[in-house]
This record gives sequence, structure tokens and C-alpha cells, in this order.
Amino acid sequence: MTEFYELNPENLEFIDNLVERWQKVVVAFLAYGADRKVDASGFGSGVIVNVDSIPYLITAKHVVDDALNKYKCSSIVVNGTNILLEHVAFATDEKRDLAVARLDYVLARNGIDRYTSVPLIDEQLGYSKLPYQLVMGFPANKNKLKVQYGKSTPELLSITAEKFDGTIKTPSPIVDPFYIKFSDKKQIDTYNNRIGVAPKLKGMSGGPIMGLLVKPTGLNQYHFSMECVGILVEGYPKQKCLVGSHINAILDLCNQFVS
Repeated sequence: MTEFYELNPENLEFIDNLVERWQKVVVAFLAYGADRKVDASGFGSGVIVNVDSIPYLITAKHVVDDALNKYKCSSIVVNGTNILLEHVAFATDEKRDLAVARLDYVLARNGIDRYTSVPLIDEQLGYSKLPYQLVMGFPANKNKLKVQYGKSTPELLSITAEKFDGTIKTPSPIVDPFYIKFSDKKQIDTYNNRIGVAPKLKGMSGGPIMGLLVKPTGLNQYHFSMECVGILVEGYPKQKCLVGSHINAILDLCNQFVS
């Protein structure tokens, strides 16, 4: 399995397949009327998880703040359906920049009976962790939607990153953060280019940070999977560093919705 510990154009197919399999768990946040030149503008991302078979939307608190205070009209896109955010109630953790919304009632009101989610806590036996994370989201510069020009579906992109053990010049104010680093010059962006420039960070906030997993299934045969390890809440592009909030902190927010 060591051949997958160093990513290169020859062994990237497994990441392409993972993005294809998991893309529907990632949610786009869209604003309407913010830019007169387009019908809708992407400004954030989120992920649908499940806890005890109940779906929840997780994102960054500052994305929700923008949705409710900065834009007059905003929505999330779930399985191709727009849901107005003014009809969604969030529980928030300001110190960790996290926001959670229970979605089962929201989806039912909007006639959505099919959706894709990822377990919040997922013990996948027999898998080994690869030294990379995949940050998934909807960069704002790629998500200016205008139906007239055939651009009506949000475009998902991904950033490959690895654990960052160094120090950054301006430590994050987030409580108990973790850091990952990426290269914007030799960046593996499987949903757009094999090796190219990393997507802009604006609009990626609130998206999931997925740990990459691999399990041998036979002679030179492997199965790949992912687990959600955190939420992207900040970025330091000049230092090639991203900041995440741990997934474990989200369980307490989900429990606020349990009656």
C-alpha cells in the first residue's frame, strides 16, 4: 500500500473515484441578488452527516452568519433542490466556528426523500489511514451561476492536503483547531485538473475535511474510503495552511436538537 502514500498522476484514479462517490454529501450555499451579473453566487459549503439515522447539515458558523445577515436571500442545494436558509434553524459554537442544523423535517417539507449522508462517527474496520486529507467544497470563483449561459449547477472542487505540524505566524483564534497544509503550485485537484492550481479558498469554508482510507482486498487490489475528520473554518493562503474544527465537537451541537 506504500505506493499510495506519495500521490502522483499515476495513482490518482482512486481519489477521482472517491470524489465521485462522495460528492453528494457536500452542500453548496448560494446567494441571490448579491451579483447582478449572475443568477446566484456561491459563498460557502457544508456537509450532510447522519447521527442515529438523523441527517444534519454541518458548516462553519461564519457561513451561516453571512447567509442570514449579509445576503437578503440565500439557500442550500440538496440533491438538486434549493432550500431557503431562512427556514433552517441552526445550533452554533462560536469558539469553534461551527454550525449544525437538523435536516429531516426540512427535507420532508421540501419534498426531498432521497439524499446522501456520511456517518458523523464512522469506524471502518480493516482500513489504514493515508497521510492526506481531501478538502471538498464549492469555491466562489467557480460558482457564479447563470442559467442563460448554461451554468446552473454548483461545481464541486477538492484540495489535497496533509497534516501540518509546524507553526503559523498568526495562530488561529479557533478553540482546539487542527492544521493541514497544501501546495498551490503542485496541487492535486482531481475534480478539475490532475495537477494544477488549487481552487480559491473563498466559498470552501464549511466544507468537509475527509481523511483518506485504504484496505487491501486481494493481491494488488484495494478498496478506498473516506471519513469526515473536521470542517474547514479558516485558511491562510500565503502560508499554504488550512484550519479545521474537529468533528467530535459537532456531536454536542447535534444533541441540542434531540428532544
